Amino acid sequence: MSPLFLLVLAVMSFGYSTAAEGTELTPVVNRHLRSASSKLDWRAEMLKKVNQVRADHGVGPLCMNIKLQNAAQVHSTDMAVHNLMSHTGTDGSQPQKRIHAEHYVESTQAENVASGQKSIDAVMASWMNSPKHRANILSPRFTMFGCGFDDKDKSKFPSYWTQVFAASKSEKCS
Repeated sequence: MSPLFLLVLAVMSFGYSTAAEGTELTPVVNRHLRSASSKLDWRAEMLKKVNQVRADHGVGPLCMNIKLQNAAQVHSTDMAVHNLMSHTGTDGSQPQKRIHAEHYVESTQAENVASGQKSIDAVMASWMNSPKHRANILSPRFTMFGCGFDDKDKSKFPSYWTQVFAASKSEKCS
């Protein structure tokens, strides 16, 4: 392999991520995840990792919510199709608008997005090393969770991840 290819590969392995709180949400996933396990399996694994980190820090567990999961997945796919990583969708939507489109009624919400990481462990490590992402993951305000992932062969990054955190007085765990 050429040194240039190896350099590009090394840079891409670090990935990128952003966190949003208040009015922003987002979703994302990875090629080897699809082939290694079902979509439900990777989502369960992501929730397990999030809840383990929360438990390690004395914070209660989150439960999966299908509406938040759908909002996250829509955003991850949008990012992958359009080669971008942002809390703003290509239609101008922000996280809150995306979760409302799924008919989720929240009292509070936040979103983490990332791109480039090749595994759940890698993206979780990236988020936990970022103060804003870490704060979203560890916030005791949230009780529900959804996540999304996508990748496209011709995308800028090999993977696009989204985590959505929320709390609601009327919504239920899936």
